Amino acid sequence: MGVVLVGGQSRRFGSPKAVAATPVGPLASIAVDALRGAGVDPVVLVGHPERDRSTAALLGLPLVADRRPDAGPLAALATALGWAATGSVVVLPCDLTDIDADTISHLLAVRAAAPEETAVVARGGDGRPDPTVGAWPASQARVVQRIVSDGARRWQAVFDVIEVEMVTVGADTLSDADEPATLHARFGGEIAAQDPERGTETEDLS
Repeated sequence: MGVVLVGGQSRRFGSPKAVAATPVGPLASIAVDALRGAGVDPVVLVGHPERDRSTAALLGLPLVADRRPDAGPLAALATALGWAATGSVVVLPCDLTDIDADTISHLLAVRAAAPEETAVVARGGDGRPDPTVGAWPASQARVVQRIVSDGARRWQAVFDVIEVEMVTVGADTLSDADEPATLHARFGGEIAAQDPERGTETEDLS
């Protein structure tokens, strides 16, 4: 199963970044296409139960309501694992600009070869892990949910109790877009800021 996390409030971006337009479609569709290209099925969104309904409609994907909205990606992971119940769950944030199917396939291959309870997390060329890009065993749902219920929001709380295997990925694979200027730098030209409540407007960021 694949999960794209769309529940962030996009404060730095200024509008819902999951649906910010790129030359290849809404920003979140890059993550969706990577999952589908790797044969992951089904693919769902995890997000705010009210705010992200229109995002799910625009992307044409089911929305799994985050059990702890606006509590951060660790809480969203807990929701995703609990919803999946079994198997491996590939989790991606909605703002990746260069994620691809080969990376997803590699994460899944490592996950399949790892012990049943081990999570697989991507690590950039700088050596830093990005736990929001990984293949997680759904069997660890209760562990992650307990950590979140105890008030933790930092990933180290998970790393302390769950075995995690790091997989180094390409230098640009974990690139994301926290601001409209980042999309401009990545794709160039005009970036259309799509607001699912208002349709599409075009903003010249050059």
